[in-house]
Amino acid sequence: MKKVLFSFLIGLFVFTSCSDDEAEPCNAEDTATGLLEISTKIEELPEDTSCEDEKAVFQELVDFYNSNQSCIEEAVEISYPGDAAAADSVKTELEAGIKIIEAALLIPCI
Repeated sequence: MKKVLFSFLIGLFVFTSCSDDEAEPCNAEDTATGLLEISTKIEELPEDTSCEDEKAVFQELVDFYNSNQSCIEEAVEISYPGDAAAADSVKTELEAGIKIIEAALLIPCI
């Protein structure tokens, strides 16, 4: 599931950009770069990575998503012009994926 979430987020920002009329405009290129960096870290985690190190990388993803949520949501809306239901569905799936990761981060390492 994690690779699907990352692939979707990365693809979303490669082909979309956010509008410039916001108080703090989104920068799709910076967001895509940030997502690529985090997803690369996750995909390159060795099998013997400690629980704490793995959780740190996933926390970085959650923090990044939370910091860029408005830009991510705007990009989703741009990706589904005229189809608010599809955009809402994608936003709901992304939020659910982040909530699952957040819940997993609460589980203590053994």
